[in-house]
Amino acid sequence: MDITPIWDHHHAHLRPYVKHLPLHHTAYPICPICHANRAITVVANLRFADQVWQNKRQVIYCFDCDRFSLPDQNATDLTAVNAKLWFSTPTILNIEPTTRCNFNCWYCVGRQMKQQDLSLESFETVLNHFPSLKVIAIVGEGEPIMNKQFFKMVQLAKRRALIVLTISNGSTFSQSVVRQLCEEGVDYISVSIDSFKAETFAQSRCDGNLNKVLKGIAKLREYRDSHGYSTPIIGLKGTLFKHTMNELLPIVLLAKQQGVDVLESFQPLNRKASYIQFYPKDKQPWIADTDRVNEQINQAQEVAQQILPRTLKVASGYGLDLANAGRKNGIRANCDQEWIYSLTTGDVTPCCYLKEPFDPAWNLNHFQIDDILHNEHYEKVRFNLWNGIFPLYCEGCDKTLEKIV
Repeated sequence: MDITPIWDHHHAHLRPYVKHLPLHHTAYPICPICHANRAITVVANLRFADQVWQNKRQVIYCFDCDRFSLPDQNATDLTAVNAKLWFSTPTILNIEPTTRCNFNCWYCVGRQMKQQDLSLESFETVLNHFPSLKVIAIVGEGEPIMNKQFFKMVQLAKRRALIVLTISNGSTFSQSVVRQLCEEGVDYISVSIDSFKAETFAQSRCDGNLNKVLKGIAKLREYRDSHGYSTPIIGLKGTLFKHTMNELLPIVLLAKQQGVDVLESFQPLNRKASYIQFYPKDKQPWIADTDRVNEQINQAQEVAQQILPRTLKVASGYGLDLANAGRKNGIRANCDQEWIYSLTTGDVTPCCYLKEPFDPAWNLNHFQIDDILHNEHYEKVRFNLWNGIFPLYCEGCDKTLEKIV
C-alpha cells in the first residue's frame, strides 16, 4: 500500500502543506502505514500494470511518516502517478498596469501598496515571455488609464492580435481617452459603481463623483456608436455593503440608461484577512454581514441579468471562456486559477488577492511562462491549492469557505 517510491520518482517536490487552514475533522484519516492520526487525503491519477489510468484516485499522505499510500488496494502493480491535475495551459494574463488611483476607496488594498507603474518595456517583455497568450486583462489595484503608457500597451497587445480587457472607475473618460479606447481597439472595459445615490457613492468610492462617472460612460457609448465601433463593450461591476445591498437593481437600471452593455459582477466586502487589516476600524464589523449581502446580491443578479446580459454569456458568444472556474478535485473545496496574475513588477502570484512577490523565479520580466509553470515551488503551491489544502495566507478567501465541491 506504500506508494511513496513511485510518487517520489514522478514528483518528489509535491507534498501537502504541514501548516494549512483547518479542514473538517473527517478530512484527516488514519495513516495505513504508521497509524498516526495526522494524515490527509489528496488526489492523483494512477496507472497500473494493465496500462489503464484510474483518474482522481484518493491517496493518503501522512505528515508523521512522510509516506503516501492507497487506502484500499494492493499497490504492487502500480507503475505511474500523476498528481499534476490543476489547470496548466493558461492563455489569459491579468497584468497590473499601476497601483496609483485618483479615487481613495477605503476598502481598496491598492491604497496600501507601493504606488508605481508598470513600464512599457516590462509590458513588452512580459508579452514576449508568454507566447501562448490570447487574452490580456490590463487590470490591477489602480486606475489603469493613469499609466501614461496605457494606450501604447494596448497597441502592443493588439499587434499580437490579443483580446484586451480593462477596468476603470469611470472618472478618466475625457474626450481624448474615449476616442483612444475605441480607436486603439480595447475590447472590453468594466466600470465600477457602488451606489445609485451620489452621496452614498462618494462614501465608499472616496473622491469619486457619481455624476462624472455616469457622464463618462454616456460619452464613451455615444462616441463608440456614432463612429461605427463595436468595442469596447462596456461592463458594470461594484461592491455592495449592508446599507447598499438592495441597490443592485437600481444601479443596473441607471447604468443601462447611460449606455452600459453587460453586467459583470457585484461582490460583498472582501473578508480575506490580508484585506481586513487595512479597513478602517469602524468598518471592520461590516464583515459580519458579508454572507447576508452576498445572498442578496445573488438573488438580485438573477433579475438583473434580464436587464443586462452577463459578461460571461456575451464573451462565450465570441468563443471566449473567461469564467476562470478551474477543475474540481472531487473531495473538497479547492482553488484552480486558469488565469495568470502579475504585479506591476512582473511577479506572478497565485491569485489576484495576493499582492506580494512569492518567488524571484516567478517573474515574467526574467522568465518564460513555461519556466514559471514548471518551477517546483510554483507546482507545489498549485498542488496544494488544487487539493484544497489552503496555506495560511488564504484565510478569509471565499474559496476556502465553499461547501460544495
